[in-house]
Amino acid sequence: MSKKTVFISYAREDRIHAERLYMDLRRAELDAWMDTKCLLPGQQWKREITKAIRNSAYFIALVSEHSLNKRGYVQTEIKRALDVLSEIPNNQIFFIPARLDNTTPADEELLNLNWVDLFPDYESGLSRLLTVFSSLEKEPLVFLTPAKTETTRAPIQFTPFRSFADFAKDLLAKLPNSTDFIDLAHPIYIRYATDTPGVVIPQYLKDKHPEEITIVINYQFRELRAGNEALSVVLWFNKRAEQLVIPYSAIRDILFPTIGLRVEQFERPKI
Repeated sequence: MSKKTVFISYAREDRIHAERLYMDLRRAELDAWMDTKCLLPGQQWKREITKAIRNSAYFIALVSEHSLNKRGYVQTEIKRALDVLSEIPNNQIFFIPARLDNTTPADEELLNLNWVDLFPDYESGLSRLLTVFSSLEKEPLVFLTPAKTETTRAPIQFTPFRSFADFAKDLLAKLPNSTDFIDLAHPIYIRYATDTPGVVIPQYLKDKHPEEITIVINYQFRELRAGNEALSVVLWFNKRAEQLVIPYSAIRDILFPTIGLRVEQFERPKI
């Protein structure tokens, strides 16, 4: 492998973000390396990943609460990339932390590296990455018909959202975490079922709304966080701050009235 490849390291929970980045790098005719796209059946994946890291021109670490706060092979990838970085002259770029959320690396070696944010403006972050990679040799895309399968890579396919939960998480993660940063002229309404398992709601609100409730993300909220399975937020009800937890499976619809957008969850018909 010549040193023209961009290695993408990510936690399994962030796979959708990694696939999006992989697609965009390949669309720019850059030779990206992602395990699910580039490993062949039967290969010794640990050996191949180590080789790919060492032979890459750049290493992108997708930084999130998942990649930095859990045990797993992603930690090994980061450590091996830092070992490679120690062999590279100080004036050359190799290791690029790319943040997917507000997580700040605790590792001093990572803190010493300037990171790029892929949130809340993904396109701006991607543009900065492409500037760094501008000197890389192009790897033109080859489009294969279904009948032609002679390739060492998996097909370039990208499904942006595999479930309503994926979509809701991506959508709600773009919201600011408190009223201090939101445009008050654009309220967001979330209607959800209060009897869904995993819902956390004060009993007096549950008694008042035994089946469903609509909340407004606008005038008075804080600590909004789009987690892996649920949205959590602190809202005020009659001057009382209450913590709500809303599993994505409980959400019936999300409404942005000022732009005329309603996103509704519905059950697929059984075939």
